[in-house]
Amino acid sequence: MARPIDPTAPFRVRPHVVDGRTYASTQPAVQNPETGKKTYRYVHWGTVDEDMKFIPGANFWRISPEERAKLIFPESWDLSEAENLAEPRREESPACDGNCRNLLYGHVWLMEKIADKTGLRQDLEIVFRENEEIVDDILTLAMFPCLSGLGYDGLARWQRNNKTPSSRPLTSAEVARIAEGVSERHRTELLELRASRLGKTELCVVETTSAYDDDLAGAKWGHDQDRLPPPRTTAAVVYDLLSRLPVYYQTFSGNAPDSKTLDAVLSDLKQAGFKNVTLATARGYENWPCLEKLITQNQKMIMSVKLSQKDVAKAMESLGEFELCPKSLTVDREEKIFHGQFEADDEVGGERRAKKKAGRPRVNLYFDLMRRSQELLQLMLDIDCQKNMIEEMIRNKTVLPDIELARRENGYFELKFDQAAKRLLSYVPREEMIKKAKINSGFFALMTHKLDLDAMETFRLHRLRDEQEMFFQRMKRQTGADRSLNSSKDGETGRHFIMFVSLVMSSCLSHVWNSSGLKSLFSSPLDVLEEMSSIRQIRRPDGETIITPFSEAQLEICEAFGFEAPEGCAPADAAEQKPKRKKGRK
Repeated sequence: MARPIDPTAPFRVRPHVVDGRTYASTQPAVQNPETGKKTYRYVHWGTVDEDMKFIPGANFWRISPEERAKLIFPESWDLSEAENLAEPRREESPACDGNCRNLLYGHVWLMEKIADKTGLRQDLEIVFRENEEIVDDILTLAMFPCLSGLGYDGLARWQRNNKTPSSRPLTSAEVARIAEGVSERHRTELLELRASRLGKTELCVVETTSAYDDDLAGAKWGHDQDRLPPPRTTAAVVYDLLSRLPVYYQTFSGNAPDSKTLDAVLSDLKQAGFKNVTLATARGYENWPCLEKLITQNQKMIMSVKLSQKDVAKAMESLGEFELCPKSLTVDREEKIFHGQFEADDEVGGERRAKKKAGRPRVNLYFDLMRRSQELLQLMLDIDCQKNMIEEMIRNKTVLPDIELARRENGYFELKFDQAAKRLLSYVPREEMIKKAKINSGFFALMTHKLDLDAMETFRLHRLRDEQEMFFQRMKRQTGADRSLNSSKDGETGRHFIMFVSLVMSSCLSHVWNSSGLKSLFSSPLDVLEEMSSIRQIRRPDGETIITPFSEAQLEICEAFGFEAPEGCAPADAAEQKPKRKKGRK
């Protein structure tokens, strides 16, 4: 007769020695769905010292409190460390009397309401399997850079005076442990959930930025736009320009150009569920390989293209010569620019690849008269400056240590050098280059694919990218994306996950501030948080919680976001107030 199965066996914690170190572990059974064979693997919940004192590890804090309660430890073990860490922190903050706890709460309350409004908390609860403790930790880490502007080494100290979603002190070790617990599965599931919240025809913009740090995991040496050589990683972020919220992010190692990241971005977008979005790409993608790739994959897009692109050059030739402005273009009175739309080549591919029919590619050509005058003026100044510099070098017989640098700095002239003496002998203006610069001055172009938009509709939609540039600045300054310290690849994955959560909340905050009357009351979104921070939560010894009353300015903030103040915090209605007695005789 077989021995009866003990149902508590998978939860019994036993010591397991590996390389001289004792771990507290269980051995749950994992069944192969194909073969039906069971295997037993060790799960380490922490370590045990010589005095049989249990020190909790990362796995112990990643599971929910209900799952922790199922673990059966030996009676001889000392579990005081786990019990002390599990207790709520003791707030060391100003109080209205010796027994009450008085915490700053208004700014945190606003960010929590934003997390609920955007569906962020709900998505995180699904990603982390209803583990509210981990969700509260992630939200606390995401809010902290926006609310304080400090590094995570000051988070535990900041929690003493501020009411946060997480009820335990998040030290630097705890922050690293939480970041390392976030996996690629969590990132993928969150992006899929965020994609499901988009509408059927959303306009998104894809842009990349760089992060620098000596200790950044996965970084390699490269050169940025300023030719500086710090180690760096490249982060690609996709924003929904209608809701003004980020919906996707991905990181790439090293100095990867925008054109090389496009394949990975498009593949991830389709996998995450972005089926019918329109991409507005940045200037880093304005080359023919990227344009051809978007067209061959039937991707709706609005792309900034160079004037040298063949379809754009063909459209500009059709304008002919003009003195002040092209006569065949139409002027827009509101934007004060001239515009026109031209059909582009409807086939892509070439000698080595089969040609493919494109989906209504169109060139949208724009001419700005004020921009043309500024560019022509700058062109004349540059030519005059380069000419004076060249003549001075010839007159003084200057020895040039770098001849190629001199060629680049004086690009509007063809220079002749004495290679042996490294001296400049003569110069000739590059007439074709100067003529081309004069013709192109004032023009810029956008190309659309699979979109039925006129030139000005395309212009106004693509101009929404300006807000995206502000999002990037916010990501770098408020969330610390430009200086992310990580000691492992797992930690880097978790930090980027937390920064994405932070960016969703801060972007919603900035969008409401920019699109409502708050912009006339507060100079920046951070001032909105500063205004709300004076609201406090007071906890009495009997368990009663009181939130201090909201001021008129704080109520206006709630109204702009569509939030209701907590019960009992709004001022009394005018009807409920006693009428003031008029002066004088009745």
